[in-house]
Amino acid sequence: MYTLRFRAYASPDVLRELKSQLRLLCEAYNTLRYADITFHERDGKWLNKTELRQLALNLRRQDPDYQRVHSQVFQNVADRYCEARDRFLQGLARFPREKKPERYRSLVYPQSGWKILSTRPARSGKKSWIYLSLSGLGVFKVLVHRPLPDSVSRVAVKVTPTNKLFVSFLVEGDLHVQTENTGKVAALDLGISHLLVTSDGHYVDNPRFLERALLKYRSLSRLLSRKRKGSSNWEKARLRLARLLERVINAKTDFYYKLANALAKRYDVLVIEDLNVVKMTRDGSRTLNRHLRDVSFSRFSFILKWVFQKHGKEVLQVNPAYSSQTCSRCGKKHHLSLSDRVITCQCGLVLDRDLNASLNLLRRAGWEPPVEPVEMRPLWQASSMKQEAPPFRAG
Repeated sequence: MYTLRFRAYASPDVLRELKSQLRLLCEAYNTLRYADITFHERDGKWLNKTELRQLALNLRRQDPDYQRVHSQVFQNVADRYCEARDRFLQGLARFPREKKPERYRSLVYPQSGWKILSTRPARSGKKSWIYLSLSGLGVFKVLVHRPLPDSVSRVAVKVTPTNKLFVSFLVEGDLHVQTENTGKVAALDLGISHLLVTSDGHYVDNPRFLERALLKYRSLSRLLSRKRKGSSNWEKARLRLARLLERVINAKTDFYYKLANALAKRYDVLVIEDLNVVKMTRDGSRTLNRHLRDVSFSRFSFILKWVFQKHGKEVLQVNPAYSSQTCSRCGKKHHLSLSDRVITCQCGLVLDRDLNASLNLLRRAGWEPPVEPVEMRPLWQASSMKQEAPPFRAG
């Protein structure tokens, strides 16, 4: 399955109703969470998905406001909470917190409740407009930049912090892109000074999108803190800050997709580090944590896996422990601080620590690195590659 995500537009009345229903769904989510916790404290076990769905339908029958929401959309709230709770029980996440209305921004039509009314070409010629009717909400104009398959199984609507609308279509099947095989294998070491260094000597500098916007971000944050929360001036200041963060996120995501597509065209197999980013941010200093959040290792790894899967290629993850402190030639372990950028070994190896780490990662994945490492050189810019949307996950 894959997701197609498009920009959408709606009338002020439809947008107002959408936000009203999102507040109701947030209230229902918190009610289901409270009921599940109460049941567990009393009986020592959790409600299953069927029981949560039935409880959601009972809530909807009892409250006329809840009946404005489509029944399957209301049931999906139970699925969303159940998925979050199960991730906690599996040790993958913390227990789901109580949702705030301003942070509950999406709803899902899992099977029915949506219908495409008509389609017409846009002025640009390459795009088209789809008029999408959603039960209980109204009609949305969706700007489509690629053909929409017939095998759409669900529709999701999301309101961003900047009040932009996006509609996502979950499509059954796999998305494949024909790419010529190159037979090349490389390992990537991810870092802060260099975003990545490959085992064949290429590197990409860290664009530092958040760092470049940091002064503006601090200024807008101070401006927002001086406003009375909920006032019109507070909302204007919040929108300015949200637009800045949206530009940073969009620029970073676009760069990562272009880079991932360039790597997928160059390599058949990519070896990356299986990083524990949560532990890294917990143990690091405040400045280091900001740099780690700026580079977004987990987001980049997710995009790499998605793009390589789309191209029919493979991404392997290996344990990164001491990969930059172990000599890639003789295997001796050295003690290096983060400021030490070069590893010097008694065997005669003098090498950039990131390149040395990528060679160790390649060996741990089962390939033998070159005897003599090559000189580091920049990877070409991937500015002409097109962007793809990742699989949709409700939340």
